[in-house]
Amino acid sequence: MQNLLGYQGDENLQKGVLRSYFGNAVLSWVDCADVAELAAYCLLNPQQHASQIYRLGYENKNYTQ
Repeated sequence: MQNLLGYQGDENLQKGVLRSYFGNAVLSWVDCADVAELAAYCLLNPQQHASQIYRLGYENKNYTQ
């Protein structure tokens, strides 16, 4: 999610313009804070989380949504 505004370019961002470079692609937007929180939790209990897979993105939305 942090990259969302980075794709716009500084000039467009300063003008308050958002442009879509993704078309109608459906993406699962994930926040870095969520990744960090899960990583910290897993590091506190490594035996419990060894070889586990955790999905972080669930809400698939296109740019307009």
